[in-house]
Amino acid sequence: MNTALILAGGVGQRVGGDIPKQFLEVRGVPVIAYTLNAFQQNPGIDRIVVVCVDGWADEVMSYRDRFGISKLEKTIPGGWNSMQSISNGIFGLAPAGDDDIVIVHDSVRPLISQFVISDCIEKCRTYGNGCASIPLQET
Repeated sequence: MNTALILAGGVGQRVGGDIPKQFLEVRGVPVIAYTLNAFQQNPGIDRIVVVCVDGWADEVMSYRDRFGISKLEKTIPGGWNSMQSISNGIFGLAPAGDDDIVIVHDSVRPLISQFVISDCIEKCRTYGNGCASIPLQET
């Protein structure tokens, strides 16, 4: 099973405000919904699990119907930092089989391409793991 583990455990302190940045809306849609949709569209992804900031799990699960994210399976509580959230997510998926692939992605990075998602799956199958990176566009 190929799982997209989407990290949405942060509160976006640098952004400020009362709403975590992943739930801020762009054109009437929360940023995280765009990210979830990218993984929803990829045929190589079997399920989506969100590591979620406290108090927002019900909002995330409402996106199944609101935005047609049918692969969204569940949420897992986030940790006190990114590393702890990743750990919570991985252990929240257990038990996993030897052929299972988990792609970890940040909820506030919605512009991931279908090619990158598919290539990550392929590289994991071929080499046992993988890490995507995209050259920085200096501004």
